[in-house]
Amino acid sequence: MGFLKTLAVPMVGEVLGRRRLWRFGRALYMSARGDLPAEIATNGELGVQARVLDAYGRVSPLVILDIGANVGGWTQPLLDETHRRGLTDFEIHAFEPVPETFQALSERVKRHPLGGRVHLVPDAVSSSTGAAEISVYQELGGGNSIDDDPSAAVLRKLPIKTVTVDAYCSGNNIKTIHLVKSDIEGHDMAALLGAEALFDQQRIMVWQFEYNHRWVFARRFLKDAFDFISRRPYKLAKVLPARVEVYDRWHPELERFFWSNYLLLHETTLKNFTVSRGSFDASNTYDAL
Repeated sequence: MGFLKTLAVPMVGEVLGRRRLWRFGRALYMSARGDLPAEIATNGELGVQARVLDAYGRVSPLVILDIGANVGGWTQPLLDETHRRGLTDFEIHAFEPVPETFQALSERVKRHPLGGRVHLVPDAVSSSTGAAEISVYQELGGGNSIDDDPSAAVLRKLPIKTVTVDAYCSGNNIKTIHLVKSDIEGHDMAALLGAEALFDQQRIMVWQFEYNHRWVFARRFLKDAFDFISRRPYKLAKVLPARVEVYDRWHPELERFFWSNYLLLHETTLKNFTVSRGSFDASNTYDAL
């Protein structure tokens, strides 16, 4: 049987051609992993927003951070949902350091009936407060990053200011953050490291971060996120359309740098989500329980 399997893959490759076989195999593999396209309407991000609003919508005040807000593609539906629910006692702090993008974000937010609840911050979030340089690859693009992508053409580099979540919250008298979204193209671990005090004090309930190939340029791994919470009462989970998939420990098979959103969930928040779990077997195959 093993001999037939060994023959089968080259035979399929000869029929389809290596390029088609590669794309077909990659699509199957990513589907099995739950690595979905970056479409906020279908990939589960809106579900995360809804679950947080369900749990904390009546907390005074509900505090949300949008780190790497770009032109407001994540904040806009959040504002729409709070408006639909009749929520007004909340504050969103949206960070976007590229001036032209910040201007587009500001104009979009100001057009919304609840735009006054958004605090617009023209800084980047990192592991330290100070200065940095950001590479702009596309005007108003979502891929601009502090961590250079050597495979992409840089339009220009801009000097920017950086702030940590710890320092920002201390300076703005923010006690508890109910939801953080970070989408900063590989710089997410730096943002997490700048929030260590808040995590130590268990004052962050849910942190959503994007993981993709740009983590390579930052010299970071998903394992770093597991290590970050290893002595803290948090769980790491992948965002899926109808649930979150909790991983109790890191496994090498997770480290594939395919695009996905993950959550760091305070253990008390697990009850607010539909949760699935599983494990990897000796063949490095994941099986949900």
